[in-house]
Amino acid sequence: MADDTSQDAELMAAAEKLMQDRLGLLAEHSANLKAVEDARAALAERQKDVLKSWTALASAWTESELRVLKLKDPSKRGPGRPRGGTNVGQQRATNRPRKSDSVPEQPSSGPDEQLETPSAGSTEA
Repeated sequence: MADDTSQDAELMAAAEKLMQDRLGLLAEHSANLKAVEDARAALAERQKDVLKSWTALASAWTESELRVLKLKDPSKRGPGRPRGGTNVGQQRATNRPRKSDSVPEQPSSGPDEQLETPSAGSTEA
């Protein structure tokens, strides 16, 4: 009986060790999520600062002077991918007709109900 108790204690100790490792992973992940949120907030603040400083620049310099300095309006996007963020696969999928958009299916006639068509040699008018 004492042997069973020591095995149970060892099992519980091993399980607690594994659980502590898992809880450590949760804490690390939570800290990473918080860091990402903080970085996004900081980026949003810096973007606001850039727009403010651009406004000051644009009022002090002409557009041609800013082009000579190779400074571009941060609110305008350059050439590249479209803003929508859709990729070709999504566009193709959305351009496909849906089943509800197609012509409703007519009940098929069985093999006994063949359409009667005049044969080439028939004399029916």
